[in-house]
Amino acid sequence: NLDAIARNLGYRNFSELETAYMQPIPDELQSCLGTWLCYVRRSTQKAVVLVSPVLIEQNERKVTFTLKGPNRTYNGTSQYHNGCLFCSFHSEDGKQFQHVYKIGSCINAQVLQGVFAGVSSAFDPIAGRVVLVRASRPAAELQNQQLYLQTLSEGNHTMPEGIDHYFQDYSSNNLMINPTVTFTEDDLF
Repeated sequence: NLDAIARNLGYRNFSELETAYMQPIPDELQSCLGTWLCYVRRSTQKAVVLVSPVLIEQNERKVTFTLKGPNRTYNGTSQYHNGCLFCSFHSEDGKQFQHVYKIGSCINAQVLQGVFAGVSSAFDPIAGRVVLVRASRPAAELQNQQLYLQTLSEGNHTMPEGIDHYFQDYSSNNLMINPTVTFTEDDLF
């Protein structure tokens, strides 16, 4: 059975396997391979930017992401559609989130702007802006960081120029739902 062979190779069925071999990885996505730093503002009013190393690799005919968080490692495969890079991240304990980055037709981008969607530590849906910056060092040499924007404005910073300004305003970077108590229209007010 060809579907069983395809599943053993990591595909859902033979049709998916055939499509993967017939369609090469787009140049825009191929040019994203390498080590990056992921910047995202914590979903709190306190201005803290979380920094995590990301490795984008080609494994067989798929482009995979590995994001090393402080407590978990997230893995995912990516796709390129309509000028955007889509990635769904999953950890071994079931936590997951999605990123979408604008690439357009750019080859060898140094900074990618995107959005994330996921679930907070309190199990609330959250979303916001995220930035990938190409790193010059291997992922194994990079550390997770928590950067406080107030400290950065005083000149003590290690983040690329513009990141502090980009993430300064909470309402421009983070979305959360209203507290949900009744699961009726009352929760919308």
